[in-house]
Amino acid sequence: MNANKGDAERSGEEAPIEASKDKSASESSSKSSSKGPLENSAARGEDRRLARALARSAARLAAVQALFQMELTGAGVEEVGREFENHRLGAEIEGAQYREADLGHFRELLQGVVARQSEIDGLTDAALVERWPLGKIDPTLRATFRCGGFELLGMPKVPPRVAISEYVDVAKAFFPDGQEPRFVNAVLDHMARRARPEAFDAKAPPQGDA
Repeated sequence: MNANKGDAERSGEEAPIEASKDKSASESSSKSSSKGPLENSAARGEDRRLARALARSAARLAAVQALFQMELTGAGVEEVGREFENHRLGAEIEGAQYREADLGHFRELLQGVVARQSEIDGLTDAALVERWPLGKIDPTLRATFRCGGFELLGMPKVPPRVAISEYVDVAKAFFPDGQEPRFVNAVLDHMARRARPEAFDAKAPPQGDA
């Protein structure tokens, strides 16, 4: 992982992976008690899908944070990955409850970004305007593009539109009042259309999930 400490030190604070007070999950569970067996089974299936989606969203946010930390400190992927798995994911830190993440997705993102960083960065550079080379942008955005780029290149079961939406949400967690989420949307959309053009064919069938 290339380190650019000057940029990294100027970046904002990390966004915590806090547990979401998701009303839809609790309402779904409470309503299921008044339904029949088939309806209850469907409701439980929906709850499992929601829990899985939330865990993968947490994994994405955690992976961006981990890549940011690697760039800031120069630490390796194994060291930072262990730190997150042992001390952050699912833990309570300074009063903030960190959500449980999909560890498989978290690990695949970190390892995949490191293995294919040059390819991902080339795809990202092609999507950026000339005055915004990848090496000059905020390191949090760099980490976001690298994670999103790997999902586009290395995770064919994740639909590009889902990946884009997920990383726009990551950008919103770090930059809630800025223009960065719109920037992430535009850059990842450009990357997706180059990496997975078939997914934007109007006749293409739906693929995968979050």
